[in-house]
Parts: sequence; structure tokens; C-alpha cells
Amino acid sequence: LVLTFGNPAYPDHFDTDAYAKAAGWLARELANDVQAIEILNEPNNFGFRTTYGGAWNGNEPNGSVSPYVQKYVRLLNAAATEIKRTNPQMTVIGLGAPAPASFRMMALGLAPQVDGLTDHPYPASLPELIPYAATPDILRRDGIATADAKGTFISQVSMFRAQARKSGAAERLWHTEWGYPTVSANPAKHKPGMSEETQAVYIIRRLLESDGIGVEHTFIYDFKDDGVDPYSDYDNFGLIKNARSPKKSYFALQRVTGILARMEIAPAEKSALIENDPTVEKDSLGHRCYTFLSSPDEPRAVVAFWEAKPWDPNATTANAVIALPRTVETDRVSLYNLLSAEKTAIRGKWSADHRLSVEVPLSSAAQLLITK
Repeated sequence: LVLTFGNPAYPDHFDTDAYAKAAGWLARELANDVQAIEILNEPNNFGFRTTYGGAWNGNEPNGSVSPYVQKYVRLLNAAATEIKRTNPQMTVIGLGAPAPASFRMMALGLAPQVDGLTDHPYPASLPELIPYAATPDILRRDGIATADAKGTFISQVSMFRAQARKSGAAERLWHTEWGYPTVSANPAKHKPGMSEETQAVYIIRRLLESDGIGVEHTFIYDFKDDGVDPYSDYDNFGLIKNARSPKKSYFALQRVTGILARMEIAPAEKSALIENDPTVEKDSLGHRCYTFLSSPDEPRAVVAFWEAKPWDPNATTANAVIALPRTVETDRVSLYNLLSAEKTAIRGKWSADHRLSVEVPLSSAAQLLITK
């Protein structure tokens, strides 16, 4: 449940004490129906920032923290404290501003009653990238680095957690909004389109990477298209169309979640490795390879792998060699295509260090190796 808006009955629509009392009352009344409460949605938007003032990234020209950022932290802390007083079992989450503002919120100090940190890590282009690369221009603009020089999603998750530890905040991440719209190309605005197939490929890659690096909760925006304008991003983020017919991303997501249900990311010593990747180029994002186990001691494994490149259905694929975990005891594995649901039986070769090596086609669409 997101507690989004204030109350115009008060001179300050987000009166801290009144908002906290209302949040506590809701937490008690909805105890049997709601498991988590989020304090505001994107406090940089929807009138909150314009009411209290400040730069969207929380970085004022004089180096101070924007007033809206300071106000939000007071609101979050008061609401979290009151929610836990009325319902100690309720999970309380917050932040959800642009990354530089969220980092400043953590630095101001969050109450221990705040259980998780929200973020909306919309991709910059590829799912492995976010629009906060630590370039000189971005650093001058934001006054703080929230990702590495390439702007990788992995680095921002790591730096988010590091900032939380430094500030004494909870490290559980809730990525409560991100996605890709299936829009038509608009040459007049020099805007490229995105096919259903590309949306499916990119959503699955981001989901698998989120799971692979341990993001606790992730939410795709959104389930159904909001409208029918083919050129509108906001009308076309859905996994299903406005008329409720499924897109390709719906089926791909159904497949991957069904296979990985109740599986956990493998520890490093039980993870697969890409031994030979002929596609790696200088300054490229390379490949991704994540291993999931049905239980820590069970030999069955699922390995997700892909190239971190733009999706091109006509691209020529090169073969790579994946060394499966040493816990795998069979030389028979299946290669699973998440776009087509096609499953191909393949046989690997045992290496001198008792790992099963499998030759696979490597493309920018994530595939799964499934052991018996």
C-alpha cells in the first residue's frame, strides 16, 4: 500500500504529525490485509517537491540539501515510528526519489523503524544500465556518485547498499517501479520504437540480474497498458495490452518465474562460469551468468546467461563454453529459450577439475541451462 497524497484540510498538506497518525491508524486497521506500507510515491513528483522546494536531485547550488528532501525524511521517520507503534509487524519502506536525492535522504538519517529502501531504477537503454553514470557532467550536476563510470545497474545496487550501511539504514531494497514501453517509432521526434520482443528480452534480463545480485523485491511497471496511443510511453508499459491481450513479455515472464520459483541464487563456489566468450570487446558490458539452486545442497541447477548488448533478432550468435557447478552430477542438460519456450537437450563434457562444460549459443536474449 502506497500512502501517496496529503490532506488539504491542513495548512501544511503533509503535516508531519497528522500524516504519521493517519499512517499509524491505517496500519492498525489494515493489519490483516496489507503487509507493507510505502511512504509516498516519488517525493520529487506529484506536487511534493514543488510545495517544499528544491532541486530534483536534492543538490542545491550552495551545496545544501534541498528542502523537500529534508521534509520527506522527517515525514518518513515520523510515519514509520507511528506505524510500528500501532502494528509492529507492518513493513515500512520509503525513499523512491532519484538516486542522488535518495542518497542524501539516507545521509540525513532514517529511523530504525524503516525496514526497506525504495528505488525506481528505470533503465537508461539496456537493462544493465541506469542513467546515472559517474561522468564529469553527472558529478557536477548531482554532486554525488550513485553508480560507476559506465552507469551499470549492478554498481548502483552496490552503492545504494554501501550508502545505507554508512548511514545506518536498512539495506533491503525494494525496486518498486521500472519497465519498458512498447511504443511505435516517431521519426518527427527522432524517437525510436520498441517491439514486444525487445521489451520481453530486456525485462527478463533486468529481472534475472536483479535476482542474481540479491535485490529483495522488484516490481515491473506495469501490468496493463494505460491507454492506446501508440506513441505514448505511459500508454504502453504493460505486460498486456489495454484490451487485455498478452504481450510477449507476459509469456516470457510467466516462463522464467515458473522455472525459478522457490530457487535461490547460488553461492560463488557453486556457480557456473562462462569459460570462453568470443564476443567480449573492449569497453563492452560483456556477458552475464547467474546460477540458481533449488536448495543449497541439491545438485539441480538453473543457469541464466546472456550478452549485455542491444537485442537484434537477426544477429549472428557465437558459441561460448559454460562450466557448470561441481555439484552437477549429470552430463545431460537442457537449453531453454525463454522467448519461444523451445527446449533443446544437449550433452556436456567433463573437465579435469570435475566440472561439466557445455557449449552454448550466446545471444543478447537470456537463455537458461537446466540440469536434471
